[in-house]
Amino acid sequence: MRFPPKTTWTAFGLLLILSLVLAACGSSPAPPAAVAPTADPTATLAPADAAAMAQPSSPADARIRPLEEITGDAPPRLEDITPTDAVLVFNSEIPLACAIVYGETTDYGMLTLDRDMAGGAHTDHRPLMANLKPDTVYHYRLQGSAEDGTIYMSDDMTFRTPPAPESTEINLASMEAGAKVIAVSSNYGGAANDATWGANGALDGNRSTEWSSNGDGDNAFIEIALAKKSRINAIEVWTRSMSNNTAQIFKFTVTTDGGEVLGPFELPDAGKPYRFDVDVEASTLRLDVMASNGGNTGLVEFAAYGSPVE
Repeated sequence: MRFPPKTTWTAFGLLLILSLVLAACGSSPAPPAAVAPTADPTATLAPADAAAMAQPSSPADARIRPLEEITGDAPPRLEDITPTDAVLVFNSEIPLACAIVYGETTDYGMLTLDRDMAGGAHTDHRPLMANLKPDTVYHYRLQGSAEDGTIYMSDDMTFRTPPAPESTEINLASMEAGAKVIAVSSNYGGAANDATWGANGALDGNRSTEWSSNGDGDNAFIEIALAKKSRINAIEVWTRSMSNNTAQIFKFTVTTDGGEVLGPFELPDAGKPYRFDVDVEASTLRLDVMASNGGNTGLVEFAAYGSPVE
């Protein structure tokens, strides 16, 4: 019988030992799946190539375009600037998920999103810059992401808030004055009155928060108890709205605890609060929606002006 040469046994033994070592080291990490084998089994990736494969795309690879490319002939405009907030209004030619960064310097420091509970990309934008100081210059920059990943960005812009008003008129229907919600048709998502979209959002004096009903449409209502029985000489109502053309109140009434029905009153739009003169004594006020475009109707703010009855 002829046996293989000694060198062959030596090679066979080395292969056997190597296979046992690899089995014992089974917990060692496998090569990255993204690295394909090369023609030369001893070849390795150059350090630069390996680093490039391990790193995600650089931010420099992102597509950043000027905002004016998609705003047409109607550039973004500021509306209803108050001593404490301002609304930026614009329509984009393509759907965007947009935000504003803003602050007293170009370091910004604050950020706000579109006021649309549906979220996502759309074309009708009304982001609100809140928590501003009176009589102060602010920098802001608008930026939005399109559905294909392109980022559209404006230049840095500025505006000045007006001085604080000297009026001493008090909103008797505000939580600050002691008013509270005693009944509501519903809150969006079944939220509590003090949660996001809860009824307290209509009484907190902050237009960056809103009360939204849970799809009540024309059946929405909110009832407010004043801290004291008062002589009311005006009410002010600001309806909410959504970019899908729903949630806006067109007509409403207000009923007192004495059964007196005020109105109906009409709201031309959702861009600002509208004031209506009245003359009534009341401890509670209930607003009932009479006409709307349906959906999650509700209020940005509700106010009642007058003085407590002695």
